[in-house]
Amino acid sequence: MSHNAFGRRAFLRRGGMAVAAGAAFPVLSPALQAAPARALTAPASTDPDQLFQAGWFAAAARGYARQLRQDPGDAHALAQRGYIALLSNQLGPAENFLTEAIQLAPGDTFSRGKLADCYMRQDQLTRAVPLLRQTGNQGDAAEACAGRELGYRLDQGFPRRHDHRSCA
Repeated sequence: MSHNAFGRRAFLRRGGMAVAAGAAFPVLSPALQAAPARALTAPASTDPDQLFQAGWFAAAARGYARQLRQDPGDAHALAQRGYIALLSNQLGPAENFLTEAIQLAPGDTFSRGKLADCYMRQDQLTRAVPLLRQTGNQGDAAEACAGRELGYRLDQGFPRRHDHRSCA
């Protein structure tokens, strides 16, 4: 019985704190009150890199697309479009953009790592491991290889076999 009384007391205490916080909100500075409204306004910059850093991914993707219309060989813009697609779980476009970026800039380890991530999300570990090794992060490659050797993943409640080609 004391457990129920404690639960009611805690509930009432928390409810009182919520009411107090609600009463204090109008007293807050106008800058804090206007913060949500500013979050919905258009971004100030048109530079896709700045838009990306600010979290305006759709606007950044449009900016990178604009750059690619002007310069189809812009490896950075391709890589960023691929990364944005990967963040949106659009694995087909991500794979296409990142593959093209790597073809244009073979030394781009960031794009290799993101393409490997794309392959891992599609359970294509055989394609991911070599890319991870090329990034120089042997720990990620070893982890993906170990996952591939384990060879199972749950898919709709049933174990499914992965591709078992060697990691060597």
